[in-house]
Amino acid sequence: MTAERFFQPSAVFIKDSKMIQTEIAIVGAGPAGLSAALAAAEAGAQVTVIDACRQPGGQYFRQPNAGIRAEAPEPHQREGRILWQKAAAAGVKFLAQTTVWGAFEGNRLTFYDDISLRTGEIQAKAIILAPGTYERVAAFPGWTLPGVMTTGAAQTLLKEQRILPGQQILRWRGKQCAVRCKACPPCGDNETALAKAGKVGARCVKRASLTLAAGASLPPMEKAT
Repeated sequence: MTAERFFQPSAVFIKDSKMIQTEIAIVGAGPAGLSAALAAAEAGAQVTVIDACRQPGGQYFRQPNAGIRAEAPEPHQREGRILWQKAAAAGVKFLAQTTVWGAFEGNRLTFYDDISLRTGEIQAKAIILAPGTYERVAAFPGWTLPGVMTTGAAQTLLKEQRILPGQQILRWRGKQCAVRCKACPPCGDNETALAKAGKVGARCVKRASLTLAAGASLPPMEKAT
């Protein structure tokens, strides 16, 4: 598994198992899932964490892919590595690249292994759901054009692939904004920020209120770029 490069030896990663028995099964390896796993393991429970990604961390702690060397990873990425190292040291097992697709009576979960392309089952005494959140995107004119993406997609490119989405970024936010941008102060409602990407980070070059054409309206969504 690619996560072994960053975290713990392969012993903590479950491989080629169709039936898994554990005391606590946690769906989701983001901040909430890892924190719950660490707390449960430190209390003496047998814990298995299931996640669809190659590495623990979720969107917030997302790590670079194998083969991509991050010379200066973000502080929260380092925080995520430390959290997983603590969880692994406490005995937490990790089932990577696995999608949980069913939950049944008796605390049974069914999953699909993206590596072996097989299904399997987990029998647990208790289940914790920590699947995280995702952006609610509504269609708007131009949303399928090249370069138009959600903040979550931009973060994935930066964190996982180390790819800069563009040299100039026009960012719009409504009530919430998921972008971690130190160069630009928090945007107000219906406000835009035009940033230019440099070697170190983004530089805010222009801010203006968003002006709509006659009869136009903003899409009913909370996050967009």
